[in-house]
Amino acid sequence: MVVKNHFTVRSSAKVEGFYIDYLGNFSLTALKNYLDISDKIIQSTFEKYSNSYDDEFGIYYFDSKEKALIAIDVLVAAVPASKRGRAVYLTDKEIELIRKALINEDTNILTVKASLRDEIFKKLNDVY
Repeated sequence: MVVKNHFTVRSSAKVEGFYIDYLGNFSLTALKNYLDISDKIIQSTFEKYSNSYDDEFGIYYFDSKEKALIAIDVLVAAVPASKRGRAVYLTDKEIELIRKALINEDTNILTVKASLRDEIFKKLNDVY
């Protein structure tokens, strides 16, 4: 599953600029394996938004963080919907409420503070 939150734009120590890291992987071939999209899509996206390529490490460098973020958006959009996911961070209280709701699914006797319920829905409805 590909999660947009797992992408990181990192500043390069080797050249002036930024590169895209996905769970510690940044070369074109490694990204292809994780993203499950063709290397042509990845390569054309990187070529469009990056300003240089390092043959030795197979890394594309971007002259701005904004261009790297745009490239990430394009790559995530290219991943099939069935393989895309979201990371949602819940508090222990929120997790416990969801667990109770699933256990008592047909009983309709679960009482919830509106503010807690609203916070859970807000987190689940947020787009990345």
